[in-house]
Amino acid sequence: MKATQSAGDRIRCRRNELGLTQKDIAKYLDRSASAVTQWEIGATYPNGQNLVKLAEILQVDAQWILSGEHDEEAKSSVDWDNWHIAGAVKTPIFTWEEAADVLDSYDAISASFTHRHILTTTGGDYEFVLKAQKGHIPQLYEVYFPNNANIVIDFGKTARSDLKGGKFILVKANKPDATPVIRRIIDDGMALYLEPLAQGLNAPKLDNYWIVLGVVRQVIIDM
Repeated sequence: MKATQSAGDRIRCRRNELGLTQKDIAKYLDRSASAVTQWEIGATYPNGQNLVKLAEILQVDAQWILSGEHDEEAKSSVDWDNWHIAGAVKTPIFTWEEAADVLDSYDAISASFTHRHILTTTGGDYEFVLKAQKGHIPQLYEVYFPNNANIVIDFGKTARSDLKGGKFILVKANKPDATPVIRRIIDDGMALYLEPLAQGLNAPKLDNYWIVLGVVRQVIIDM
């Protein structure tokens, strides 16, 4: 299935569906209204963080803006090189089982020809995508990670000095066959903890019992 609209057409139509003006978009992106006009007429393309924020305010994913396609069978028709120029990167979708071994086996896993890919715009050199699934997303966080949403994980910054309070991370217990899960960090100024999953529970300290597999960079929710 080929996209029949241009990126500019999709931006304009989606903006109108949401009742937004070009000025509304421009204000959210801290750009001029004329920049939005240029995107909508196809004179230029949004890229980098502009594309990320545009996807946010339009409540779509960046891939849809660029290619107009969601279904996996259609992704083979996307001109990956063209979208890379526009600030998007082809990123592999891993299984949760593969994510458990990502620190040791990323190159081998990502080299597999069996992976599907999506376009992401966060710009990390060491990123992969997970599909949100119950069992890996605590109920407390389901509002942030609805089922089957694309979660962009950056495993290039997993040192404790890279982790900040409030961030969501992918973590697993430091034991054989542990299941990776999404948790949120709490920073009390002295140490890092994992947010309790229910009232009355203690916050486990983020110590050597845990292996940090990556930081959540973006959540992409398909329409």
